[in-house]
Amino acid sequence: MQAQQFQQAETLVREVLEFAPSEARAWDMLAALRELQGDADEAARCHGKAEKLRTWETASFKQPPASIHLAKLLWQQGDHDTARAMLAVLMMRQPDDERLQALRKAWASEG
Repeated sequence: MQAQQFQQAETLVREVLEFAPSEARAWDMLAALRELQGDADEAARCHGKAEKLRTWETASFKQPPASIHLAKLLWQQGDHDTARAMLAVLMMRQPDDERLQALRKAWASEG
């Protein structure tokens, strides 16, 4: 966004939303991008979506949105602490999920 490459930034934000559709910050970023590109209606819709998600998070005891795809993406980008924290949230929700168990084991061995 800072380099004013709005179309490229929007593509990246939409990719994040594919992995984590309940990430309010990404919806806020998309809203800002749409505003900068002159699409006020879409910007308002995205801001509304972000606000609904924040309200939902508050109602859900502020449990952060988490997805296995986003956790893997964070891991690949080197943000191991955040990826592990997200995996821990996922494991609390679905402790018997074999994919999550395998991921936890793989990440434990990678340090």
